[in-house]
Amino acid sequence: MRAVRSLRKYDPRRPFGVWLFTIATRLASNHARRRAMVDLDSAAPPAASGPTPCDEAAAREEAGEIWPLARRVLEDRPYQALWLRYGEDMDIQQVAEILGVTRLHARVLLHRARRTIMNAAGLRGEQ
Repeated sequence: MRAVRSLRKYDPRRPFGVWLFTIATRLASNHARRRAMVDLDSAAPPAASGPTPCDEAAAREEAGEIWPLARRVLEDRPYQALWLRYGEDMDIQQVAEILGVTRLHARVLLHRARRTIMNAAGLRGEQ
């Protein structure tokens, strides 16, 4: 409904999807701020599996463990960047536009988020 009401503010020179995701992201952030987050400590502890850190990360993602872990250990901004890049399969430019940051800042957010998750999961890889 918010997008429909704000449609007259849409600039057709910009991608529609980015505009729509910006609205959704800001609404979700506002909603999260207004109410306390549900007990995030209920995420399953990381289980060691797979011979390499990449294999372990892939197994965790398939098991649905990565996103609860990411939500628990990351602040809002890095989590949003990570979700937009990998959960929504957006490119760096789209992530940067939605978050209102430069491409370089978006890349730094993603790098730090990945490193934080790897450390929290106990995965050892090149950092």
